[in-house]
Amino acid sequence: MKDSWKAAALVFAGAILSTATAPLFPERHRVLIASLVTIAALLLAFWASGLSSRCFEYLLIRSRQIENFAPRIMILNDLGWDPADANRTAWADRSPDVWKELLANAAQQRHGKVTVRLRDTAAPFAWYSVVVNPYGGVYPERDVAKFATLDKILEYVRHGGIFVNVADVPSFYAYDPALRRRLTVAASVFTGQGFAAVFNLAPLVQRLALNVRPMNSDGRHANITPALHGDYRELHPLPPKIALDRVCEVESNVEPVLAPLKMGDREYGPIVVVNYGRGRFVFSFLFLDQLSRSENEEVPKLLADLVTELLARRRS
Repeated sequence: MKDSWKAAALVFAGAILSTATAPLFPERHRVLIASLVTIAALLLAFWASGLSSRCFEYLLIRSRQIENFAPRIMILNDLGWDPADANRTAWADRSPDVWKELLANAAQQRHGKVTVRLRDTAAPFAWYSVVVNPYGGVYPERDVAKFATLDKILEYVRHGGIFVNVADVPSFYAYDPALRRRLTVAASVFTGQGFAAVFNLAPLVQRLALNVRPMNSDGRHANITPALHGDYRELHPLPPKIALDRVCEVESNVEPVLAPLKMGDREYGPIVVVNYGRGRFVFSFLFLDQLSRSENEEVPKLLADLVTELLARRRS
């Protein structure tokens, strides 16, 4: 319907423009009226062609990189928060409100003034420097058939945004608002004992060509002594031990935040920064709700500090 209105507006703009030079107006006002008609037609065509929204979005994207502009962080809140409802979260344990406070505190220490808002996926992402999914392996999808929200996330990051998934394999599940439950959208393969969903066939993992695997083939987690890695050594310190369940292979565009783990001839990380277009994804594959008390307190602080560090780099 919206496209039909815009098409009609373009036709109407052309019709208006064709009258600009017609002898329909008093001669003494003809130049003024023709100018006004031309401007009105051009503005209508500008809106109908979609150029106005694209220009506005471009200005918003550029404003995110201006140091004097307060950073804006958006936390998805489509699903509210009910820890007893397994349809709304996977391996995450903090509500959008808690993440809002955590990120606001971390960002204020580094950037001073900051704006953190709870919004749903219908909101324009371009307004925000960072978008956070607090639901872990579940994400809110407006159109499960076409993955409209997933496409919106990818487009946002491609143009310079930062998207954060706080736990588990991103997009393994999608919450369908029509069905009011989560669906396993990671594709399945036949294993000989039945069909099983595969990490690497989760839609976002596929689109980013990531290689995600469990720490152990029997599904058990592994305890490691973590160490911050590379350019991320100055982030919030980690606890002495941390439990890992899933990890992502390090590639040329996949940076490990913790010292990578050697598995065969490849390296993997449980928290990674994925470069995509002009932006970045931040993926934590940890099970936040399964961590020990000390791990559970420190890991979210690390993620919040990582977000503010990436913001600082973007704006420097």
